Amino acid sequence: MYSILVSSEALGPSGNARVADLGINGNSTNMAGYVIYENNQPARMVFINYMSDTSGALDYTARVAVQGATTVSVRYLVAEKITSKFNVSYAGQSWGGYFESDGLLRGDQVTETVACTGGVCPISVPAPGAAVVFLTNDLIFDAKAGDAVETYVALFGVQDLN
Repeated sequence: MYSILVSSEALGPSGNARVADLGINGNSTNMAGYVIYENNQPARMVFINYMSDTSGALDYTARVAVQGATTVSVRYLVAEKITSKFNVSYAGQSWGGYFESDGLLRGDQVTETVACTGGVCPISVPAPGAAVVFLTNDLIFDAKAGDAVETYVALFGVQDLN
């Protein structure tokens, strides 16, 4: 389910996104990187670290060159293992565990700001985890504290056919 959040933010709502594989680290099977273009301009990037090691020893840093940038925004998908079904979160939010979820994300949405030096932005990618990097100020889903949450209940009528 969390991959849907990452994918939807990475691809954006325009329907015009184009994705290019960066082939990072010689097309490593342990890492992946993609750039997403909107109107022929880089808009977002996604970095994935498939290593299962929460010690920090297998985290990696992608150095992203963004012309004229002083900062970029990053949202992280993190888990204990690459196969985890519990204790997973995206941008600080989680659906919870089995029998806890009502389909609404819980927790405050966290977007980190990464400082760039000379147009180079160091993006730390946790193991295991993913980073969605916003190269513009366009955050796709920007939840704020106090935003109203609407839920819907479908009512079905049952008709006795006898």
